[in-house]
Amino acid sequence: MEIVTIGLDCKKAPVEVREKVSFSPHLLSSAFEMLGTTASVQEAVILSTCNRVELYILSEHVSYTETYAAMRHFISKFHEVEEEVFSPHLYYHSGRKAVQHLFEVAGGIQSMVIGEAQIQGQVREAIELARKHGGAGRVMDALFRSAISAGKRARTETSISESGVSVSYTAIELLEEHSGSLSGKAALVVGGGKTARLTAQIMLDKGVSKVAFVNRSEDKVRNLALLLGQTEPDVAGYGHMTEMLSKTDLVVTCTGAPHTVVHKSHVETALRGRERPIYMVDIAVPRDIEPDVRTVPGAFAWDIDDVKVIAEANLLRRCNEVGRVRTIVQEEVDSFMQWLGSLAIVPTITGLRQHADAIRQAELKRIKNAFGGDLNDRQLGLLDELTNRIVNKLLHEPTLRLKEAASSSDAGRYAEVVQHLFSLQGVRNEAN
Repeated sequence: MEIVTIGLDCKKAPVEVREKVSFSPHLLSSAFEMLGTTASVQEAVILSTCNRVELYILSEHVSYTETYAAMRHFISKFHEVEEEVFSPHLYYHSGRKAVQHLFEVAGGIQSMVIGEAQIQGQVREAIELARKHGGAGRVMDALFRSAISAGKRARTETSISESGVSVSYTAIELLEEHSGSLSGKAALVVGGGKTARLTAQIMLDKGVSKVAFVNRSEDKVRNLALLLGQTEPDVAGYGHMTEMLSKTDLVVTCTGAPHTVVHKSHVETALRGRERPIYMVDIAVPRDIEPDVRTVPGAFAWDIDDVKVIAEANLLRRCNEVGRVRTIVQEEVDSFMQWLGSLAIVPTITGLRQHADAIRQAELKRIKNAFGGDLNDRQLGLLDELTNRIVNKLLHEPTLRLKEAASSSDAGRYAEVVQHLFSLQGVRNEAN
């Protein structure tokens, strides 16, 4: 048995490819059903996010080319997409490398934004859904629990997640730093593109009560709000800017407009008669917010240059932590691989010792019968002790070698060789 992963991510594949092979929640039941009919697949987990699509498989010992081909065929057949569309972008890992890859994903060092925290929850959700749909068994459950543990250690023992590095993350952290917790606050995103969607999602993850949208096209942001799970979208065109500003505490602007869309007059009117301030970050180029907005009492505004200074410093800090995260990952991988190897080795060691002791007991019985009643209890006891010591000494080195093999990727092969050499019928590793 071997753990393998096959997938693609934002580093290897453009979004137009990733979206063709992604697994939305409503597809998972049929996906696991199809995977269950694949001969070499014993257990499976699907990790599908906006930045990656990965299959983690506990596979029978078949060749690399067979497993790789089977998984490509599954992706192609399930999504009805020709292999040529996605196969150039795929990566494939097996054994320890597959385990290490997952742990690095959970630790945030394989993400588009180094150290981003969202992937931790996505890894946890992937194993929960695999259990729900019957894909995960003992090995995948242990693998993902260990990955989540590695991710937690990475975030508590290093500074990998302390500061955002993407423009959207940093803009929101800037708002959080100056306005306090975002929980329960009203937010407004001005814009309707990819950055607007990411910004809104981060705000929702941080607990804002609701995200409203202002955009040139109301229909576009209404659909965006629905995609984000807002059943009653609060959206408006540029002509309602003042009204939308008056209802919000936090603003992020990210349009592609060639001119400013939030003017000093909008903000002055929106703040008239209210005591609470408004915090605004403009991450557009050209700028969306008039520079004079900073002079309005109760308005606090920052632009892309303010954000980039912080983002660059944060990126440097996070990159300096990657080495520490890799050390944690290696420790967790070592621990998991030792456990995985024990599934094959421990039953084999037990079977080998039982086999040797059965031979010893049979020979003792033969000697006892040969001497009839001429051996007293003391002599029989000495014979039992002697033969037991001989067996223990003979098996001492093989047992040590087998235990050492438990932490290697060859543990299963060692177990199979020993079972074959000693005809240990009926011994099966615990992953089966």
